Amino acid sequence: MNNLSYEEIIKTIADRHGVSVNEVLEGLEACIDIGMNNQDPTVKEHWSKMALGKERPAVSDLITYTAGLTVARCMEEGIKT
Repeated sequence: MNNLSYEEIIKTIADRHGVSVNEVLEGLEACIDIGMNNQDPTVKEHWSKMALGKERPAVSDLITYTAGLTVARCMEEGIKT
């Protein structure tokens, strides 16, 4: 698996969906807004971990955190990444 930079990941998402990089970033910011307003304790815990001591996670924090969850799940299930 290639180690992509944050910018390359955003560009890849944009290209795959036929949208601009700005549209991807706006969509991810909207996801952060929605997630940060969720009152479920389990969800709040994830967002708190993602924020790394900040009030609000950055888009790069969201990508890093969710990628880590994906890799961990694959390892648990014996799926090679």
